[in-house]
Amino acid sequence: MRPASHSATVIPFPGRRATPFAAGEPKDILDTVYTAGAMPVAAEDRATKAAVARLHLFGFFVVEEIEDDGRARTMLPSETMRLDMSRPWRISRRHAGGRTASLA
Repeated sequence: MRPASHSATVIPFPGRRATPFAAGEPKDILDTVYTAGAMPVAAEDRATKAAVARLHLFGFFVVEEIEDDGRARTMLPSETMRLDMSRPWRISRRHAGGRTASLA
């Protein structure tokens, strides 16, 4: 008597993407900020701001809103979640000890 054969469920491991990552994807944002130290985000770039807001919530970045006179104001995660489109943002990486990267 032969044992009953069991069919194996095969789940393919995803390979490389056919298309490159979109600019607003969290992985690309993390790579850019951690490589360059900082990244500007245009005031009207809603997709990138939404991705940054999610990452900011977990403490990956320091997000600053650039005022009309050029001054930077550090934003809280609750502020970034509002996705205000009136001013651009500057995203910088957080160093050990909570200090931001030097942008000078």
